[in-house]
Amino acid sequence: MTPRNILRLWALRVSVPVLAAFLALGGNFASAQTEIPTITLGIDYHPTIQSPWPLLKDTNTPLELVYIFWYGCGTCRRMDPSIDQFAKNLDPDVTFVKIPAMHAPNISWMTHARLFYALDYLGVEKELHQEVFVEVQDRGGMDDEGHRLAGLSNLDSMSSFAEKHGIKREDFLAAYNSPEVEARMQSALAFIDNLDIPSVPAMAVDGRWAFTLQGAKGIGYFFQTAIKLLNDDREALAQGDTGADLASGD
Repeated sequence: MTPRNILRLWALRVSVPVLAAFLALGGNFASAQTEIPTITLGIDYHPTIQSPWPLLKDTNTPLELVYIFWYGCGTCRRMDPSIDQFAKNLDPDVTFVKIPAMHAPNISWMTHARLFYALDYLGVEKELHQEVFVEVQDRGGMDDEGHRLAGLSNLDSMSSFAEKHGIKREDFLAAYNSPEVEARMQSALAFIDNLDIPSVPAMAVDGRWAFTLQGAKGIGYFFQTAIKLLNDDREALAQGDTGADLASGD
């Protein structure tokens, strides 16, 4: 596996004032459109390895936007409110999905991804989303060399977290180890591997295009790239393209 295929979850530095300034552009991000230069294939975004490969096979919408994050990513935590606002303003023909990043050899990423799906299975992930960020990033303690450790890194701490929020330990463990959660993990892992992304936060459009905040060169580019690719695919579908050739860039 090449380095590009391995998720290196860099903690990109994005300040709260920058996020606030971008949100002040108009709420639905439309007013930022004239501020963003041309977005170029191969530079600002790239086709997925196998295309199309949507995350969801059966939806009522023709377009799909997937946002990939990690609970241990500081930038993902700071961006989360703007991501939610952006998703609320998407056109009704777009299905938006938020999923955790994962890479099989990294136990921490896989553990946090399974935690996400277990909480989602129990119907509480959205409610506890910010709390999980806090637990993972701020309450993991320090190692002997003074390095911060990620919190919620084992079943005991995750079960205790669930109990603190009114979920019985046995119910959480049953969800965490359920075949439904395992199936969603495997589906998402295959999807993410196909994106060939080097970092998070990242997005994927229609299982055809992928890009990262780092590759997009800033928050404005990040959201505008999503808008541009959704519009391009929407136009192609309106012209009768079934999607098989969209990733060619033609």
